[in-house]
This record gives sequence, structure tokens and C-alpha cells, in this order.
Amino acid sequence: MTMTMTMKQPTTEAELQDWHAALDLPVWDRFPEVTAANAQEVYPGSGDPLSFDVNLIAVEHGFRTFVEHAGLGKRLALAERTEPGMFPVFYGRVHINISAYRELAKYVPAGSPEAVDEQLFGKARAEGEPPWKPGRREQLIRVRTRTKLVPLIRRTPRDLLRNNDAVEGFLQDLQQRDLTAWNDERLMATLERALRRNLRTTEIHIRVTSLGGTSLENLRKFLVAQGCEDVDALVADLCTGLAEIESAKPGREISRLARIVHDDDTLRVIFAGEPSGISAALEASDTLSVVAFRERFQHFLRRYGYRGVRELGLATQVWAMRPEPVLGIIKTTAARDDAPDPDAELRHQEERRAEATKRVEARLNLRNRRRLRALLKAAHEGLSGRELSKSQWARSTHAIRLLVREAGRRLVRRGLLATEEDVCYIRLADLRAAFEGHARRDLRDQVAFWRQTKDLCEQIALPERFTGRPHASWLKDAAPTAPAAGGILRGIPVSPGRVTARARVITELQDDVDLEPGEVLVCPFTDAAWTPLFFNAAAVVMDLGGPLSHGATVAREYGLPAVVNVKTGTKLIRNGQTITVDGTKGEVTLLGDSDDAPATV
Repeated sequence: MTMTMTMKQPTTEAELQDWHAALDLPVWDRFPEVTAANAQEVYPGSGDPLSFDVNLIAVEHGFRTFVEHAGLGKRLALAERTEPGMFPVFYGRVHINISAYRELAKYVPAGSPEAVDEQLFGKARAEGEPPWKPGRREQLIRVRTRTKLVPLIRRTPRDLLRNNDAVEGFLQDLQQRDLTAWNDERLMATLERALRRNLRTTEIHIRVTSLGGTSLENLRKFLVAQGCEDVDALVADLCTGLAEIESAKPGREISRLARIVHDDDTLRVIFAGEPSGISAALEASDTLSVVAFRERFQHFLRRYGYRGVRELGLATQVWAMRPEPVLGIIKTTAARDDAPDPDAELRHQEERRAEATKRVEARLNLRNRRRLRALLKAAHEGLSGRELSKSQWARSTHAIRLLVREAGRRLVRRGLLATEEDVCYIRLADLRAAFEGHARRDLRDQVAFWRQTKDLCEQIALPERFTGRPHASWLKDAAPTAPAAGGILRGIPVSPGRVTARARVITELQDDVDLEPGEVLVCPFTDAAWTPLFFNAAAVVMDLGGPLSHGATVAREYGLPAVVNVKTGTKLIRNGQTITVDGTKGEVTLLGDSDDAPATV
């Protein structure tokens, strides 16, 4: 790829509209509506070019593969779009194509455009508006699609588990290897193998996500047809306490580690320090209890160290590379005398699910009870499968991260790059060429160009949802957020319950997060790195998200009242402000300021 290494910086808003970042893609006129929701949960902010070449291409491949398997490639006119179209990039940020997803839902059996929009992209269904129903043409296409999807559906659970074994085995083996002892040929051959596995992993992730959303919608429709009230809250109660939600497991293990620290005098002293010094103190101690804790924590990092903020970005320093964020959460949780027992909490949620199931079954005849059990099984497998496939993608990415970081170190030694991380700011084709003996002479200029582009993109604000190319503005010129009508923010209810407590607004994770027990976590979105905080939270409020988003799934699993897609929570809610979160109605009421009000449930 040839490009000019200088960039004319836009200075006015008019110039900004005409400026295109180097990774930006043209609008797909057939499917022009896109959103940042869900995409920014997985990969927030602007990205680096190597991550785009690896993961943007991979997830686009996964979607196209699913569409072709369903026999809908021509229906969605995939051949006319040579660039990524399902995951377009504007001003350096990844988005998701709503128009194409909604179109796909029309032809997938039991698919619903409204359900896709709500579950994945956080657009609440309009009250009183009749739901979309397939016409004769869509019904005929659905019949053909069903014949193609049935074999795919049957083998998906097996494919998911096999891929999990393959991804986990590859990563664990790689973590034990001394990559510095490998020659270039072995390093790059292993990287190519990892990239192929990444393509396979995204195929399964897109498949599970597409099918899993349908199963949750089928359950919802059944409950509505049976005359059940507060259906969204009921769905949450019927889908909690699943134990196998992969993204909930790190938080539970962190809570167990915190309880060990709380109960040990020596560990409490070590964890009284700053997170940056805790690792060294753990390594220096030969006290038996500390040694045992250190070994357990090292096992945790081997198992979950691929997690972190922006975990699909190759430039990210995940927990295994920088464990201070985890140590900070352990420190905060260990300071609590009333820290929850994660195993007891899980049992409580299992009982809550069993009680909700019993209540629904009591109003059904035998035939509908059997139908309910089948729907619950499909919904549970869909939810846990989606989180498992997403974790497989994050693990696959970490394996690639380890390999490209080693490649970066070698390019530094050869004078081609200045730092190891610079490898993330070149294109994949240029990385390959460098190890084939055809390194570009201007690699350092490439790095400077991409870093400059990323820095500029981070200064730009975009709307969450738009049609065509977005209207961009400078963050520094952003207009004040309008106050909430009647002091109430409305979003999508994803986990029932009602809590009044102090709010803690956190827009970015730091090593020592200041979330006191019993506070409401108010955040823009969450990925797996955020969810260990949920054990300290009384409730969760997110600007973005839907019922299938990561934070919603984990909030349900932990039994926390949660409202997502309130849009402006992090802008309108103040730290320390008392708020009421109603996870059944989907409302957040802003009350007065308070410094000492306890949480009430």
C-alpha cells in the first residue's frame, strides 16, 4: 500500500466533514444505516491498522460466511461490496451495519428486525407499534433458508466446543513457549496458523450470535403469547444463574481471590499498597499463604489473562501483560467485610431462575410446559454460547498479540521500528514483507502517520447511529447535554430489581478504581474488563447496549438491576448523586446529591 506520509489536518468543522481517515470505508448505498452500539463495546475508540487488518477482516469474513451458508449471499448483494460492509469504518472507528443486519433478520426463520435492533444495538421497541411480519416473499425465502440452516444449527454446539479446545490449547501452549528462541520462519508460520484459527473463530462467533438472538426472541414471544406481565424482567429471571457464562467467570474468581486476601493478615498488608507495587511484594514473599496465593493468581492470569479493556486490539496490554487493574479490584473488594461470596451468589441466582420457571410453568398446560423447557434450553445455550464464542475470539486475538509483539521486538533490534508496540501501527502486508526480506524503508514514517491519524480521530465526536457518512464534530466543541425530562433517563431494562444508591460515574478503567461497595456503576459501556467491578456494585447503568450486550448478560448473571442504552448517563449523572435504578421498567431517576446514603434494595 502506497500513501503520502503527510496529512493535512482539518481545523474547521467544514474541513472535518471532507476529511477521510486512512482506514475509512465508503458508504454502502444499499445498506447505509450504521451504529456504534455493540461495536464500541467490543472495540471502543479509534483503532490501530494491524488490529483492523486482523480482526476487522476476520469478523467481516465471519459474517459473510454465515450469510453464504444460509443461502442469502445474493439476497444481501455481498458480491457488490468488495470492502468490509458489515463493519464499516468512519473516522477510524468501527461500526456495525444495522441495515444489513435487519435485512438478514427478515429471511432467517423466526428472525425479527426489531429484535435485532434492540438486543444487539439497543434501540427500544416502540410501544404500540405493530411488529414487523414476514410477507409471502419472505416466508418462501425462510423455508429455503431453514433447509440450509438446520444442519448448521445442529453442528454448532459441537463446533463451538471443538473450537474452544483448539483456541485454548493453542494459547496455553504458546504462553509456555520461549518465542525468542524461534527463528523467523517458525514465528511467521505460527502467526499464519493463528490468523487462520482467528477466521474460523469469528465464523463461529457470528453464527452463535445470529442464532442465539433468535432463541431469546422466541422465548420472549412465547411469554407474551401466554399473557405474562413484565416480560423483559421475566426473561432476565429465567436466564440468570447459568454458571457457564464465560465472561462472568473472571469476576467470580477475582472475588474468591479477594476473600483469600481479606482472611490473611500478611496478604492484607501487601494489598494495602498501590497496585503497581503489589506484584513485586507478592514475588518477594516466601510466606506460605502468599506463595499459595501467588500460584493461584498466576493460574488466573494464564486462564483469563487475555482479558482487558479493548481486548480485541493488538496494542492493548491485557491482564497477563499488565495485571495492575486486576490487583486493584482485588484490593478494593478485599477491604470489604461484607464482600459477597460468589458461589453463594450463584446458588441464589440459580434458585431465582428455578422459582421463575416454576411460576411460569404453573400457568401452562403440559404441551406448553414442554415448549417452555425447549425454549429455555435454546435461550440458555444461546446466551452462554455467545459469551463463550466472544471469549474464544479474545483468546485467539491474544495468541496473535503474543506473536506480533515478538515480531515487533525483532524489528526493533533490526532498526526498523523504535518500540515493540510500533508493530501495531503498520499494515499486516508490511509486517509479512519485513520478514520476507522486503521491508519498507519508511516503516517508521508509517508508524508516525498511523499514530497521528489515531490521535486526530480521538479528538472527533460522532453520533451513535446515522445513515450514510456521519456528521463529525470536535469533542472540544460539543454542546452541553440537555437535562433529562422530569429527571428520568429511560433505557432498556435488562436485569430486574430496584435500587436507590449513590452513583459512581466511571468513563475509563484505571488501576485503582474508586467504586465503593453498594454504589451504582454508571459507565459508557462494558467489556469483560469491567465486569469484575459488578461484585461491588448495587446496580449498573450504561449509555449503550442491549439485552445481548456483554454488560447486560453479566448483570443478569449476577442478579444486579441494570438499565442500558440510556444514552447520556455518564454526562448527566454526577459522582455521589443519589439515583434510583429500576431494572424492571428501564428507568433511572436522578435525585439529590448525597455523601452517605446507604444503598437500599
